[in-house]
Amino acid sequence: MKVSTIALLLLLASAQITAGERGASELKVRTSSGRTVAFNEAKDLAVKFWLQQLVLSALYRDVVQESSAGEWGQAQQAANSVYCQYPFNSQLALPERQALTFDEILLPVPPEGAPSYAYLKHGSKYLRVAKFDPWVFERLKIEAELSSAKEPKAQRGLF
Repeated sequence: MKVSTIALLLLLASAQITAGERGASELKVRTSSGRTVAFNEAKDLAVKFWLQQLVLSALYRDVVQESSAGEWGQAQQAANSVYCQYPFNSQLALPERQALTFDEILLPVPPEGAPSYAYLKHGSKYLRVAKFDPWVFERLKIEAELSSAKEPKAQRGLF
């Protein structure tokens, strides 16, 4: 074996070990009927992907604000919501924007229209992001089975 092949194998092994240490994320989608929806692995990953894209679209527009435990608690009371607990110190970042470090993301989903904010929690620190891409929000609702639409109606924006 060449040295570069061995180095690549060692790098892949260490990446798998590191990924294993970080732990998995846990997704919960609550519907207005009060039930929590469970998805198969592929659907679970799709919902998590679109939730992260939603936060990235707000970060792109640079609308990141301080929030509070009270606002987080109020958002938890929404009839429909998408919540994901991530491994400690998860991050999303874009060039020339602040990096977002979080452990949890909570998106209250109103029956009509879009929510004002998505909330991020890191330990006892709370942030909220706003002005996310409407197309991404609609795609997330579809993937999370909070909408009966087959495709988003909004114009595709950033993504």
